Amino acid sequence: MFSAEATRARAAEAISAQRIGFRHHNIEFGYAYESGAITPDGTPETIPLDPVLLYEPSTRPGHALPHALIESDGAPFPIGRLAGGAHFALIAGEDGQAWVAAARDLAGRFGIVINVVRIGLYSGDFRDVRGAWLRHRGIGPSGAILVRPDHYIAFQSAKMAADPVATLSSALAVVLDREQMA
Repeated sequence: MFSAEATRARAAEAISAQRIGFRHHNIEFGYAYESGAITPDGTPETIPLDPVLLYEPSTRPGHALPHALIESDGAPFPIGRLAGGAHFALIAGEDGQAWVAAARDLAGRFGIVINVVRIGLYSGDFRDVRGAWLRHRGIGPSGAILVRPDHYIAFQSAKMAADPVATLSSALAVVLDREQMA
């Protein structure tokens, strides 16, 4: 007969040996599209240390929007609420005003809804007071990402484009399979 301590140790060992069955975050969250309704940005794919267990959030086109709590007026807001239903989201850095203007203009031209926000540590429509978004956003203060209604990244620009309207129009044309509206 085993002591209670020995039984607990054996149970802990058995659970640890089965952890792959309980913690497979990269399989649950790490799926990424390589083609289709995305505009590749040329960045290399990140290979996780463990393809089953370790999920590495990314804003590379084709990846799911990473989770982060951002704030507006001191109230926490999950970033995933920016896209969904039938609307896109354009998330720009704190200096991404030109992306914001381009997205608002193009939403009307394409006949779609785009929630448009700037997120920064110290300024923007939302604040990233914990730095959770900053760690994974993959863009600089003047960059932007376009999030599809299914919460996958359609387009990313690490910095301001020479012509944000033309650049974003091209990305939307690919994502929506339509003619460019520049």
